Amino acid sequence: MAKINRIVRRFFVVASSEGCKDVQSAVVEVQAEIRGAPIWLVHGVFKSIGIHWNDASFRTYIRELFGYDYYTPRWNSIPGQFFISQGARAIAQQIKQWRIRPENQGVPLILIGYSHGGNVNKEIVNILAREDPPIFVNTLINIGTPIRPDFTLNARVGQHINVFNARDAIQVIGSGHTITVEAFDPDTGTDETMQIRTFSIDPRNFEGAINIIVPSDYHPRRVLRNHDFMHADREIWHTRIRPCLILPPPTQR
Repeated sequence: MAKINRIVRRFFVVASSEGCKDVQSAVVEVQAEIRGAPIWLVHGVFKSIGIHWNDASFRTYIRELFGYDYYTPRWNSIPGQFFISQGARAIAQQIKQWRIRPENQGVPLILIGYSHGGNVNKEIVNILAREDPPIFVNTLINIGTPIRPDFTLNARVGQHINVFNARDAIQVIGSGHTITVEAFDPDTGTDETMQIRTFSIDPRNFEGAINIIVPSDYHPRRVLRNHDFMHADREIWHTRIRPCLILPPPTQR
């Protein structure tokens, strides 16, 4: 069977990050001593194709930005509600074990997710909120995450940032929306128009979050490139995400 690359042709969302102007942001000095690992970097699906947080310079940037160390948990990376929920439960259990350590009391909890890792994060937030006492997530940042009605955020977080670009077909397809796409068969060189099924919500903007749109060049024959260039790009973090961050992370009130 020929390999098919699906490419969005007629789907564009206009959005802005104007809400960042109202964020009370302060620059946090890098702490001399890294305390624990409260930054959890959660990968997306199909981890074998290299979408882990494996850029050493980016990991250094994240450590210096927040002043804490990071941890990269693993889940089975298979798309679908069952597997995403299963992954969230496993990571939430790790976070609970991390939180009960005396040296981690009072340390902010920061979840950063790429692609469906963001949906794993939303489930983690919901699970931790049901603990007794609840475990509060100070900062939630999701990048390129498909917005789906079966993965909702049912608990309050200190700050929620949602990052996307308007040319990301995988984000839209992962959310299950109806869009006109072109399937290109590289073996025959032919195109085919098709429809993807729909859910009745916005596939990119998350209600209640600071929604940040990232400019993107169009890569018609590298559809994954429109999806995977944002999450570990230091320039995007520095110019688009950092101005919207509350640093130090907000605490529970």
